[in-house]
Amino acid sequence: MSLTAEPSALRHRRHIASNGHTDNHYQAYPERHKQATRAHRQPVRYDRIDASIALFLTLLASLTRLWGLDRSNRVTWDEAHFGRFGAMYLNGTYIHDVHPPLAKLTITLAQYLAGHNGTFAFGGGAEYPEYVNYALMRAQIALFGISLAPLAYLTCRKLGFTRHACTLAGLFVVFDNAICLMSRLILLDGPLLAFTALVLFCLVNFTHESMFGVEFGRAWWSWLAATGLALGLVLSSKWVGAFSVMLVGCAVLEDLYCKLHSHTSWSRYARHWAARALALIVLPIGVYVAVFRVHYSFQTAKGYGEHEMPVPFQATLKGNRYNVQPYDIPFGSIAKIKPASKPLESLENIISPKRYHGDPEPQPVGCNSSDIGFDWWRIQNAYGSGINYDNATLEYVHHLDIVTLKHDHTHKFLYVDSQDSDALEHQYYNVQAVQVGNKTYGYSSDDANWVIELVNQAYKGDGMDMLHPLNTEFRLRHSTSGCILALSHPPQFSTGQGVDNIGHTIVCMLPEAARRYHDSTLWRIEFNVDLRVGFDGDSSAKFRRQFFQDMLRQNGIMARSNNALIPDPDKYNHLESPPWSWPLLVYPMRIGDWQENYTKFYELGNPILWWSVAAICVA
Repeated sequence: MSLTAEPSALRHRRHIASNGHTDNHYQAYPERHKQATRAHRQPVRYDRIDASIALFLTLLASLTRLWGLDRSNRVTWDEAHFGRFGAMYLNGTYIHDVHPPLAKLTITLAQYLAGHNGTFAFGGGAEYPEYVNYALMRAQIALFGISLAPLAYLTCRKLGFTRHACTLAGLFVVFDNAICLMSRLILLDGPLLAFTALVLFCLVNFTHESMFGVEFGRAWWSWLAATGLALGLVLSSKWVGAFSVMLVGCAVLEDLYCKLHSHTSWSRYARHWAARALALIVLPIGVYVAVFRVHYSFQTAKGYGEHEMPVPFQATLKGNRYNVQPYDIPFGSIAKIKPASKPLESLENIISPKRYHGDPEPQPVGCNSSDIGFDWWRIQNAYGSGINYDNATLEYVHHLDIVTLKHDHTHKFLYVDSQDSDALEHQYYNVQAVQVGNKTYGYSSDDANWVIELVNQAYKGDGMDMLHPLNTEFRLRHSTSGCILALSHPPQFSTGQGVDNIGHTIVCMLPEAARRYHDSTLWRIEFNVDLRVGFDGDSSAKFRRQFFQDMLRQNGIMARSNNALIPDPDKYNHLESPPWSWPLLVYPMRIGDWQENYTKFYELGNPILWWSVAAICVA
């Protein structure tokens, strides 16, 4: 026995020896299986014959994928969706889709290289105009489908199959009708299939290198990193690429299980875990994030679906209503005010129940969704009573200005009774909307005054001491009592129904309580209107995106959209078919219009291949 053997191995061997077995007889099954595999297999190195066969399969696949691409001069099937997405990328228009961006970005690149300027909208069934080189666009997407044939051959070679068997595998891919058709149109399926095949190719080469090469050597690291890169590409194309992740995960876990039972030191075993975590988790996530970074760099203008994104993101899109509002907010403007902190920003604007103008009763105030006119507050100078803001000179709201907030529908003021004797016990004052100056109720006009305290400016430019929409986080401190406007904590919700439901109740916390619940005291102006200023500006450059927040938000929207695509078993859809029927080719699919003078496409796999594979899987 070697004196340099690892301590864990020595302990394991002594344990076996104590049970009546010698060191020479013991060997864990995974390691024994691995050595048996090495004994029966030889390392495979690609040579000129392999290169020649791969080239032949590439040329043959090119013939089946590229021939007659211009025969159908109409937007066919899902080209209406994905072709339009590519055009919207070229226009810088925001797009919402249920799939990650990478495959759509490859379509965008194909359109750009084909000279498309993004003006054609890819209407379903529409005839391509003369200036759209649709054949070249389809040809570039077809390159992904062409790559499947040589990848199939080279993957099978590394698995140890004979050249005849590998060539047959490549020919199966070349002459499969379903794969061929998906490669001939401007669709996401071409890039998706190519990246899926690339994952398997890299995984097989990494496994081959682990078995016959040098662990942690240059080739070993290269194929491991390539596998992680391919995983990132396939996940960034469609989430169905998660099945590739499962395949790689199962293979890696089996490999690590084998190493756990082999004579490997714990430090070396930990290195294996760390290497795979870095290459197969961190690297794919990095690729996925980078793809979204590129995705957002294209989106500079208003499109469709952006209303699902956070409001600050929407404000960065040119033409969106949030960046044409007045950026410097003047006294007299009406505004929507909502919580500014991230955990609370999903709440809607500050509202007061929708009542008739002359109702003298005080009304509660809260945060809830509302109708137009239900959540608008006029920001007035506390010492400018009687000003007609329709004609007044523009004066802008600054840090520490004292204002009143007048409910634009009921003309009542945001108010706190500074004489409330219960405030010290509860640590807050009740907030109401009241008619200031009503002698019947004795409301003091001073108790309707609030100090604007600017806390944070997202845009570090001019007007740092001025109130701006979206970018400015501020507090409202009651000028008489010193309390701070905040959402109630613990949360208190209105029990009213209909227009009386104000949602999350708003209170005015004493300073000590406000310090404990700092996030609940932050507010921002979501939107403001002042007819003296109008909507002619463009302040999109002054708003900043929160990349990771926006990406997580969009992925959540994608997840909900994908879940909504689940077929309803109670509704019949002639385009849907049960999964068991797919390998049996029970329900082939017609693609596009089948009018007399149109080129017709029929999505049907090669029966010899599909039925034989299904039979093998069942057996």
